Amino acid sequence: MLFNFLKKLLKLNFRKIKPSGKKSLGNKSIQVFGNELLGSNSIYIENRRKSLRKGELAEYKIQLQLDNLGYKVFNDLLVLNQKSLSGYSQIDHVLVSPYGIFVIETKNYFGNIYGVKNNEKWNCVGYNKEYKFYNPLWQNFGHIQALKLLLKDYANLSYYSIVTFTRRCCLFVDSELKNIALNELVIFDTDLSDFIERKIKYISRNILVLNELQIKRICEILSLANIENRQDYQIFIDMPNVCSVCSAKVSHKIKSYCFVNRRRFGGKVFCYDHQKRF
Repeated sequence: MLFNFLKKLLKLNFRKIKPSGKKSLGNKSIQVFGNELLGSNSIYIENRRKSLRKGELAEYKIQLQLDNLGYKVFNDLLVLNQKSLSGYSQIDHVLVSPYGIFVIETKNYFGNIYGVKNNEKWNCVGYNKEYKFYNPLWQNFGHIQALKLLLKDYANLSYYSIVTFTRRCCLFVDSELKNIALNELVIFDTDLSDFIERKIKYISRNILVLNELQIKRICEILSLANIENRQDYQIFIDMPNVCSVCSAKVSHKIKSYCFVNRRRFGGKVFCYDHQKRF
């Protein structure tokens, strides 16, 4: 008797609301859900809002995992990148460890993900649509190149590229991209901290370890390079394209380096030869 009562109660509170058809209201198509009428724009906005909230939640879960590892972490790092169309590289997460830098790109796609390491485009196949997106490993490669420019004084620094997807999708990618021995990984976000710990354990025996002073200096460089607002970018734009000593024209690469190290150079631009004075 109690079982039947609970069964009815569950049916009452958690019954499924099924669409009862479409109606026309002027030029707008209206989808009917029970007694509620939702316009197509409202449905799109609501779905978009839910998607953004899921994306924010996924990012937050990643941040919690990384923070618990005990290393210095940068979230939403925005740095200059002359090879990017926007002029920036927005990097989801950067973890600085004694064994190198982990660069993490997060994705929140829904559906089946099909990807090959060396293909420019990957596919996402959902219930009602299929679309292509840029190879996230290539995207992360661009992020790593931007970081290498900033940290060019650390030529032997190791970089590890990790792309994470949420459990909202199924991954059909090269099996080698889950091989802990490689420096490029594609995994689920829930496995991130475990993979990083396993990777550090794997590489710690054969790699030069950064000391505390080096780690501190790397973090300072990344902190200074982080463009937190448009005003910082305007400072870079206003900096001259010539050396402050010899007036020789400098490349975008050298100017970016001086911008990142503006405390060291007093906010001035110096050519490669004159940088040696500091």
